[in-house]
Amino acid sequence: MRKFVKLVQDCYPVRVRGIYIINHPPIFELFYNVAKIFMNRKLVKRVHFIGRRYEELHKLIPPKQLPKDYGGSMNSYDYDGFEKELRSKQEFFYAAKSVRLQEVTE
Repeated sequence: MRKFVKLVQDCYPVRVRGIYIINHPPIFELFYNVAKIFMNRKLVKRVHFIGRRYEELHKLIPPKQLPKDYGGSMNSYDYDGFEKELRSKQEFFYAAKSVRLQEVTE
């Protein structure tokens, strides 16, 4: 756990302004309470649990930019359509997996 937390907070070249966790299972907060022992205080202050209190989310993101799943007015994301699209390109992914760069010798 300590190594994972160190990796997340010290090894990524991004500045974390806030982490907002929505629709999380209750046990997730238990895991977080263990993980925050190893986190620096600055990052701990930037983690926020919203759960299903979408009015808190709406203070950060206008409802017109959120899907109905999160109390917004946009259509829900079509996960089935996305999966179908990926599966239709399955041959491409298998072919890309077998592409190799030939070594050039001088």
